[in-house]
Amino acid sequence: MDNPRLRDRFLGSLRRGATVKVRNVATGLERTTITSADGSYAVPELPIGTYSVTVTQTGFDTFVATGVIVDVASERRVMRPQDRTGVDSN
Repeated sequence: MDNPRLRDRFLGSLRRGATVKVRNVATGLERTTITSADGSYAVPELPIGTYSVTVTQTGFDTFVATGVIVDVASERRVMRPQDRTGVDSN
């Protein structure tokens, strides 16, 4: 069985080195990662729950997505509004 994970690729203005903080709103569990050279990131093996995702990078506006639901054996994608509206599963 796959582990739940959160991933995405930030296109356009966000680049390598953006900080991505994922926080479980019920438990307060936080995981932080940095985007790769192509602007993508993955946060594997997250416990199921509802998360907020905050992306920061010097010189750019902070992006926050709320209500991101991670479920068993799922992969969630979070997109900035200018890339695609909403949150969907892959």
